[in-house]
Amino acid sequence: MNNVKSEWNQRYKNAGIPAGQTNPWEVMLFSLLTRTYLWVLRHVQFTSEDEILDLGCGGGTPCLYLAWRYKSRCTGIDLADQGIIHAQQNCTALKLTSRCEFQTAEILDFLFRTEKKYNRIVLFQSLEYFPDKNQLISALLPVMAPQGQLILVTPRTVNPPWGTKSW
Repeated sequence: MNNVKSEWNQRYKNAGIPAGQTNPWEVMLFSLLTRTYLWVLRHVQFTSEDEILDLGCGGGTPCLYLAWRYKSRCTGIDLADQGIIHAQQNCTALKLTSRCEFQTAEILDFLFRTEKKYNRIVLFQSLEYFPDKNQLISALLPVMAPQGQLILVTPRTVNPPWGTKSW
């Protein structure tokens, strides 16, 4: 797991986006201008009552957008320290600290120790990094509020590097 964490921390460092030194709205809008995110945002009715858990949140773009646009409360979890640093600095710059919280954690560990319930759990292009997807889905159920929604967005590729094994 330390190799995975190191790899993602290096990706953030190599991205050329210094945390806190760019206009956070530019970073957020650039990331959100993908068809996938826009489709989800158009088809899921987010509200100010939502308690959202974003697993594999990276730099926090979806959390920050949902907190700003819908006044939702969002918790973002990611293994990469550098992604969480970006998320926290952008959260502060955008004055969203009362609505967003970001933590560096191994996702399964977080799911097993949290007692909070979320009515929306999102995984934006992070499901494919879990070797045991059944274990992940099983770990999500106890933290999902009754009538909650699980929103999974995965990359659409013809020949994904992780293979085509179904689960």
